[in-house]
Amino acid sequence: MFSNLTFIIKKSIIICICSFTTIVMTNANAITLSDKSTVLSLDSISVINENGHIQLGWTFTSDVLDGYIEIHRGLGTGSFMPIAQGSFPSFTYIDNGVNANSRSYYYYIVARDPGGNSFAVSDVHKSIYLSHPSFNICNQNTTHFWENYLVTTSSGQPQPLPSPFNASRLWMKYEDNDWTIAKTIDINTSRTNAFIDENGIYCFFIQSYNTSSEISSSSNTRCITIDLLNKPDYAYTQNVSVSSDDNIDIAIFGDYDAPQPYYVIWKSINTNDNFLVYDTIVPNNYTTYFTDTDVDVNLNTYYYKTELLDSCQNIVLFSNITNSILLKSSPFSKNENFLNWNNYNGWDAGINSFEIYRKRSNDNEFTLITSLPPTSSSYIDFNSDNELSGADQEVFYYIKAIENNDNYYGIKEESYSNISIIRRDIEVFIPNAFRPNSNIEVNQYFQPNFGFYEPSYYEMIIINRWGNTVFKTQNINDAWDGKVSGIISPAGVYSYVIKYSYISGEIKTKIGVVTLLE
Repeated sequence: MFSNLTFIIKKSIIICICSFTTIVMTNANAITLSDKSTVLSLDSISVINENGHIQLGWTFTSDVLDGYIEIHRGLGTGSFMPIAQGSFPSFTYIDNGVNANSRSYYYYIVARDPGGNSFAVSDVHKSIYLSHPSFNICNQNTTHFWENYLVTTSSGQPQPLPSPFNASRLWMKYEDNDWTIAKTIDINTSRTNAFIDENGIYCFFIQSYNTSSEISSSSNTRCITIDLLNKPDYAYTQNVSVSSDDNIDIAIFGDYDAPQPYYVIWKSINTNDNFLVYDTIVPNNYTTYFTDTDVDVNLNTYYYKTELLDSCQNIVLFSNITNSILLKSSPFSKNENFLNWNNYNGWDAGINSFEIYRKRSNDNEFTLITSLPPTSSSYIDFNSDNELSGADQEVFYYIKAIENNDNYYGIKEESYSNISIIRRDIEVFIPNAFRPNSNIEVNQYFQPNFGFYEPSYYEMIIINRWGNTVFKTQNINDAWDGKVSGIISPAGVYSYVIKYSYISGEIKTKIGVVTLLE
């Protein structure tokens, strides 16, 4: 016997199998089959999600009071076999002999009198079959395909009829939560997607329904275990520093636990905006190093930021913006050099101090000359010993920025500037007069005074007004005392030619006149 259930509870959804009131005949034997009025309509077939069995529901009204309902099942519209019988009245049946998780099934029902004569046959209905979902880890959604509910005219003439349903829903259940509607779907659609935002087990089924009645049909249930893409959580450019070979070294601290195809390096020149993609690098540890060789560290400041992708090459996050330190230097006075630099930006803990290092040409290494607070951006280097020899014609400087403690990532960094070089040309001071008999010794002699550096080559020639050479020397310490052969020359104007070597090795010539006073 069939169950006389009128309402079917499935997947937390109430599916109503509506039946008409049975017409009771007082004398059924007195009425021939041709006189009987009968309505037999198969309304719905649904898959029970717990076991894959199929539940049928139908509407049956008839003047025939005695007889039975016969259930037919098939794998297609042309091959059916009876599987069960139930006496009047019955409106539902559960087919325990199938597993609708593997395929769809076709059904129709027949009303027969006690003699086995058929007097009503329903249309053929096919269950909804939902295929196993697929998961696109990059788009983060599941894709679902199914065979829609189908009604045909009969088992022998499989002509499709309009669907008894006009809409569908995709139902979704996450772990032990309740079923929820993931999406409403057009009845003619047989594919849809669902967005997934957590790891775990998700189950789905398709429900087709009629919006003007409570009748619906549900597919088999499909479940899938979702492992979402492991996205990187952090990206931190821990250091940008000028290397000893005038390149820029960059250290990137990234979430190496999350697989990533590569880091994208963005670069900007002399500004912290207007970035362009410069290069890509493959991370090889939590800290990944990159060297930028396309730089002029003595001319420009370079800004960098790093873009982290997930393994699907979706942009996940950007790092902090950091920059190189550009140090510039120039002579300020005879004994002073002026240094100035831009600030270093991007450290999580900020700057603790700037250290200034100096080296002269004949020094083996740099020496720390001062440490300045983080707000500093210039410094004047005073040297009492700037009267250097010809071998010390260059002074080298660099800046080191030191990070504060308590960096969020447990990192303490240093960043180095470019090496800035001061090359001073020799400064020559030539008097325009002298008096050999002066009471002031310094005024008794004529010779040039070389400032800052002493030339490696030197020559001075003194010529009188008749073009005769009256004095000549290549010793920078020899001065003309105004005498020729021990006798003071006549007062008047004398010409000089002074030659000396420049820093570059070029020979410079100074031509002028000096007045010998009585």
